[in-house]
Amino acid sequence: KLQFLYLIEGQGPTVCTMGKGRDKRKKAASKGDDGGRNKAKNDQKAREKNLQKKTRRALAAEESDEDMREDDIEMMLEQYKKKEAKKKEVIFEESEAPSERINGTFCANPAISGEMVLFGGEYWNGEKTDSYNDLYRFHVEKSTWRSVSSPTTPSPRSSHQCVTYKHLMITFGGEFTSPSQTQFFHHGDLWRLDCNTFEWEELKMKGKAQHPMARSGHRMVLWRRSAVLFGGFHDTLTTSGQYFNDVWVLSGLDSAPTWTKLDPQGEAPSKRSAVNLAVYNDTLFLYGGFSVDGKGGVKGFTHSDLWALPLGSADACWQRVKKQGIPPTVRSGMSITVHGRKAIFFGGVADYDDKEDIKSRFFNDMYVFDMETRRWFPMLLRKRKKAGVAGQKG
Repeated sequence: KLQFLYLIEGQGPTVCTMGKGRDKRKKAASKGDDGGRNKAKNDQKAREKNLQKKTRRALAAEESDEDMREDDIEMMLEQYKKKEAKKKEVIFEESEAPSERINGTFCANPAISGEMVLFGGEYWNGEKTDSYNDLYRFHVEKSTWRSVSSPTTPSPRSSHQCVTYKHLMITFGGEFTSPSQTQFFHHGDLWRLDCNTFEWEELKMKGKAQHPMARSGHRMVLWRRSAVLFGGFHDTLTTSGQYFNDVWVLSGLDSAPTWTKLDPQGEAPSKRSAVNLAVYNDTLFLYGGFSVDGKGGVKGFTHSDLWALPLGSADACWQRVKKQGIPPTVRSGMSITVHGRKAIFFGGVADYDDKEDIKSRFFNDMYVFDMETRRWFPMLLRKRKKAGVAGQKG
């Protein structure tokens, strides 16, 4: 920009003065000489033409620079795709631990026992956001990391979801945040990773086939040979956030995938994102979540209700589950895993608005929801015994 301003100021149009020089030009013309008149005109035209070229070039460079920064977030993603298209083979390398991040996916490798797979996420350092599409393998027993460079990797994203089936990891949606957080792009694409070869494949829907709207903050869970998706949100800085409470089933996980939208009857959970999902005996359980009031404000609401939805029935209805036992306090961001008939919850955060600032309380406790008896109870961990104490005689 400094160079551009210098060109404008330093090469402005030349000012020609008319007057006494007219007689001299006539005299020179009578001798077959134009007194440099045509040369002066040509020089001036050349300077003006050169200035126009430089101005156009500088403006184009400035516009291109603005586009690269923020103006066209889709252009940024297109450049990521071109970069990934240059990769020709899968490359594994020993690696340090991945950089700091949140909202990536981290799941057990369905093809290799004792290994975890990490994909994507984002990190904000207080000034800018970095979004990732890197892929890592973590060996649990050795505590070692390996990075994976694979052709046609999905674009950078966070708050996406994945499920594993057979030797495959299926990923849907997510969001890409521009470095200055002035724009968001929500993905609506579906990808499949072969966890034997670590090759990605984009699963494109044919024609006008039904599929979920682009979103992030949704949740997916495996049910038999299909995946079930609930909720999420779609948000930009120019439109109010749109939350969802729709339910989709993705079948054909290891073949040609097909989305089917369920239409449960009766009352349903309100629109929200960041819920906890679990499946037991062909019943989908939904707990909690987060949403914004959507009435022109930015007040968030943390949900603590519990719902059940029978799967596999065309006339299924949502059922509100009465809380029994000792449930967790109201919070969002809990982690969940399933062991048999038990859904195990860990952690979470509760935000409190004191009109001047938002204060947060984080948790490290654990709760269990028995999906058969439908009762809550806290999970208490026993303290480890001191080494050498057992078996000692006084």
